[in-house]
Amino acid sequence: MLSSIFLKRGLLLLLLGYVLIPQRAVAQPFLQYDPKTRKTGVWDAATYQPILPCAFDEVSIQKGKDLLLVATKDGKKALYDGKGKQLVPFFDQMHFMMMSAPELPQWVVVGSELPEGMRYGIYRPGKGLVLPVKYKEVYAIYPDLIAGRVENPPQEIHFFNEKGTFLYAKEGNSAGRGYNDQTIILRRPGKDWLHYDKQGNDPFPPGFTKPVWMEDSLIIAGEKDAVGLFRLNGDTVLSPVYTNIQKEGTNRFIVRTPKREWGLSDEKGRFLIGVQPFYGLNREHWEQEEVYISRSTEGGISNVYDRDGNLLLEQVQISFPSLMLINQLPQQEPWRYLTFRKKEGTRLGLYHKDGRQILPMEFNAIQYYSELHPLLASKEDAAKPGIYQWQAYNKKGKALLNRVFMELKGTVSPDWILGLPMEKGAKWGFISLKKPAEAQYIYDQILPVLHGFYAGQLGGRWYLLNGEGKKVHAKGFDVMTDPMNLQLNQFYVEKHKGPLVAAAFEKEPPSGHWVALTRRGLAIPMSPPPYYDGRSDIMPDMVDEMLVEEAPPVEEVMVAPPPPPPPPVGIQTIPSFPGGEQALQQYLKEQVKYPELAKKNGIQGRVVLGFQVEADGSLSSIRVLRDIGGGCGEEAIRVVKGMPKWLPGKNNGVPAPREYTLMVTFKAP
Repeated sequence: MLSSIFLKRGLLLLLLGYVLIPQRAVAQPFLQYDPKTRKTGVWDAATYQPILPCAFDEVSIQKGKDLLLVATKDGKKALYDGKGKQLVPFFDQMHFMMMSAPELPQWVVVGSELPEGMRYGIYRPGKGLVLPVKYKEVYAIYPDLIAGRVENPPQEIHFFNEKGTFLYAKEGNSAGRGYNDQTIILRRPGKDWLHYDKQGNDPFPPGFTKPVWMEDSLIIAGEKDAVGLFRLNGDTVLSPVYTNIQKEGTNRFIVRTPKREWGLSDEKGRFLIGVQPFYGLNREHWEQEEVYISRSTEGGISNVYDRDGNLLLEQVQISFPSLMLINQLPQQEPWRYLTFRKKEGTRLGLYHKDGRQILPMEFNAIQYYSELHPLLASKEDAAKPGIYQWQAYNKKGKALLNRVFMELKGTVSPDWILGLPMEKGAKWGFISLKKPAEAQYIYDQILPVLHGFYAGQLGGRWYLLNGEGKKVHAKGFDVMTDPMNLQLNQFYVEKHKGPLVAAAFEKEPPSGHWVALTRRGLAIPMSPPPYYDGRSDIMPDMVDEMLVEEAPPVEEVMVAPPPPPPPPVGIQTIPSFPGGEQALQQYLKEQVKYPELAKKNGIQGRVVLGFQVEADGSLSSIRVLRDIGGGCGEEAIRVVKGMPKWLPGKNNGVPAPREYTLMVTFKAP
């Protein structure tokens, strides 16, 4: 039924809050920490050369179309581009306005502590300070209109063009964009919002009560709970009986009644979606089409309509397929697909944007990697409730493997995946999608390291493997992990030929000695890194930017000198949120609140947290490894502190404390 509905509508693009930036040849930055000076910089993972030297107290990386670096030093902030060029000099405070990060900001609000208190100005990268730092508040309203509030005379706002030339002044204590791109709104102390055009003139003809919008000869006007839609000549389009009328899309108006009922009207007052007791009604822009989504009071249940009010989807929960290996693969286009489940069900189905069914609604998890990769999906065994089977599918929904698996994981290569068969005591193996029957399942576990390589445990020894499961080094090691930040720094400072992909250890050498394993097949004995204090924990850093998979870091084990020698690392499992990755993402979706300060200043991106999952599943040592500002780091910590106990990691089947790295995304709704 749903498939036929979609086919009637043609192409639909479902984009509900998750946007990916296309791959392009830009720097691959990560934060570098100098333990000697305790300063931070930014280095390029591709060349391992500094973009910013380790001379700052803190650096925030803003990724997107343009790479931005916000550096803090002695309590002041400066803005740099992705090549290390300073765009904005150091100020006490700095906020993005208008086209904010991750786009290169058109306006940057800067602040300095003056004798009379904090004062603000507006800086334009490439143009300099266009509004001096002397205002109590500043407003970047349009590309050609900025403003600042002065105290003398009190409560007055001065307006300027994009070059900083004074235009006019108005009484008021705040200003912002109006209801179209030619108007502004201004609030006076103790009074209602007033509306002006960009030249400072009243845009409305006389005779309307509190007009709030004008376009196409239509005005929204009225008192509280008595708002209507009118023509300039006074004719009534929608009677003044609504709490709110909001223009959404082309000639479409969403209305709300005092009883919190919602409906959709056109410019002639005809209701395309009748007024109903929805929890809310919102417009989404799917490719070239406007779609309206009503939400019931029961969480997450939606109806989807086209712009003419035709019902496309009824009583469904809408989401995306799980995106794996985020920002590491070309041709990642999850917006081409949507997953959904019915109100009463827990099973997922996958549809293409044009309405083609790819996977029926019988799966509990669906993982998407890229347009070149297979889909990995699991569903419950009908004969064995509670047992889930994984299979790989192409984009037409055809199964690609000759058997089902207990677990499957994708790799960087679209032709290879990792699999753990269903049989008791089975081991992991690399599976070629071209010849799946030839796969050999011989490894106790396979863990990702850097640059698409893997550490495979075989017979108590660890081997470095390429993306096809072939040994890069014939020799095995007692322990193999991702390199620590100090090890990466030491390797490249000593000018060894890389890239470095893994660090290996033996029981015999003193603690701290390690072997550098490279992609080119070199195994280079190394002394302890400079400033290494002998502890076994991995230092917090941004090496995760270079990781192939977004997974918790592999625990690093540093073996103390004999006697007695410590036991070899056993079979380990990582901690997990109750219900798995899908439940974790749902929890974050429900609990994370976009901070008002971040929303106001257009701050978006990912906060990286580190914490330890104790043996009893409790969380400790919760800390921010990378923040984006605007209160996002604090919000991420609040959400993690409120989590239920996790399923702890295990070593040889025994619960053990393990470190975990979690990324929390903040994006404007």
